[in-house]
Amino acid sequence: GRYKGRVETAEITLFKSLGLGIEDLAVGLKVFQKAKAEGLGQQIEW
Repeated sequence: GRYKGRVETAEITLFKSLGLGIEDLAVGLKVFQKAKAEGLGQQIEW
């Protein structure tokens, strides 16, 4: 890359996630329901 990343362990990388987990869950549920209704995907043993 153009710039070096962390060069010392004291340097901290910060990630600020914007949004709410509940939004991810809502979208995931809709995708799951649509895939199930259309017979898509496959069952895996967990």
